[in-house]
Amino acid sequence: MSQRTYHDPLHRGIQLDSHRPGEAMVMALVETAPFQRLRRVRQLGPAFLTFHGAESSRFTHSLGVFHLARQAFERLLTLNPTLEPHRPLLYAAALLHDIGHGPLSHTGEEMFGLHHESWSARIAQNHPQIQACLDQERKGTAQAVATLLEHGQAPHPVVKRLVSSQLDCDRLDYLLRDSYSTGTRYGQLDLGRIMAGLTLSPDGDLAIHPKGLMAVEHYLVVRNLMYRSVYNHRLNVVCNWLLERLVRLARQLGPDRVWADGVMQRWLWDIEALDLETFLANDDVRTGYHLQRWQEEGPPALASLCRRFRERNLLKATTVTHLTREEQLQALAVAGRLAEQRGIDASLSCGLRHQELRGYHPYRGGLSLDLTTCSASVKTLKPVSSKGVRAHGILMIVAWAWLIPSGIVAAVLKKLIGSAWIKIHMRAQCGGFLVAVVGIAIVIAAVADCFVLTFRAMAAPSQIKWYALDCDASGTLERVERASRFTHIDLSVRISVPDEMDEEKVLRVLKKAEENCLITNSLHATVALSTDITRQ
Repeated sequence: MSQRTYHDPLHRGIQLDSHRPGEAMVMALVETAPFQRLRRVRQLGPAFLTFHGAESSRFTHSLGVFHLARQAFERLLTLNPTLEPHRPLLYAAALLHDIGHGPLSHTGEEMFGLHHESWSARIAQNHPQIQACLDQERKGTAQAVATLLEHGQAPHPVVKRLVSSQLDCDRLDYLLRDSYSTGTRYGQLDLGRIMAGLTLSPDGDLAIHPKGLMAVEHYLVVRNLMYRSVYNHRLNVVCNWLLERLVRLARQLGPDRVWADGVMQRWLWDIEALDLETFLANDDVRTGYHLQRWQEEGPPALASLCRRFRERNLLKATTVTHLTREEQLQALAVAGRLAEQRGIDASLSCGLRHQELRGYHPYRGGLSLDLTTCSASVKTLKPVSSKGVRAHGILMIVAWAWLIPSGIVAAVLKKLIGSAWIKIHMRAQCGGFLVAVVGIAIVIAAVADCFVLTFRAMAAPSQIKWYALDCDASGTLERVERASRFTHIDLSVRISVPDEMDEEKVLRVLKKAEENCLITNSLHATVALSTDITRQ
């Protein structure tokens, strides 16, 4: 078959034609057993227990990433035709970037202690079917794909950026796809404008044209909202903790007390010697079957954990971020005592889990803004931007600590935490790193800009219509504990809405936007919001 169409809910028809460069290779890769296995690996792991529609697979996501990579490459090719020889490497890496995922995707990595990047590289380089497809297109492609996926090295920086960077095709697809499947509309992006904004810098690297800057800033806000509302949802935290504890217990009990087939035995008790065939033999179906068997036939403690997961009788999570490390441990001890008093095994029902929430962080480099087409006045800012742009992108780094007690203990513990500790230990945290990097003026301007972007991201899902929005910000900088900190921020918002709009609804969304603003959350200063609503 020379042509094939995959009907995707996001990208509509993803068409492949064997007569177009590189696409015969893609069609062959899709038909291999390792890639078909991705149909049996959930994109969002156990998130289906929180969002019932989260049933998409790594197969559909991988096809979507390839589609976006092809779209971006075709645009960049018009700017630099010499990119053409790198097409097979880009197509293959985009399609195979997640082929090394184990059961339940990222949750499986935490359960079994594996890294999908290294396994993706291993499969691309050593699996006979995959290697044959790659090297048949061009000799050495399998090795090049493995190097790119595991080490982030590519013969051209554009290929690397489209596969793994702060604005790669992987992130663009999973934000849109996960938003669609979970029913959360925070992940909606202006994909067309982002693609149109892709350009090449004078040194040949990937950059953002100023006309696409607003869409990229919106993408950063969207990414943060998706992490907060979906990926780090408290029930996902509980599910991950539960599955990690379950696998750890099975390993502790050993093969004499826990039944497992030959494949799962290697995954549990000989994972360091895991070969390619045995790795690919495990997926959501096999792991789910073992959870069922352990619930029915396993030791009581293991059966209890499996039952909790399979019947969605989940533990309760309480945030204890406001407590110091010592106080978190005290809270855990209290939860353990309460559990034991009620006949609950504390080792299986109580624990601490730390999450790190990042909206945008400069790993492996930041985003480059192409200033060559800007006016002379804007170009004068380039020396400041050369070092400042990447650090300016650090929107929020927040450590979340979750105390995960049994549901029967949670109510008592919450009352203890609320009445005894929260009043004492709640205190503002500073965002002084922003001040040090970009200066006071830029921080205040960023607050206003971030608020507007956050409101725009929330207005559409809330069906808020508006004609004009203006935001002024001012801040109070004080010397606190030998450091300069923003202690108070004033936001003055003017918005024009249609006559039929509910004013209370508009006010609620404005307040929610202020509460979820990345910059103000990172500063942890008190925020005063004043609004002026006019009608047209």
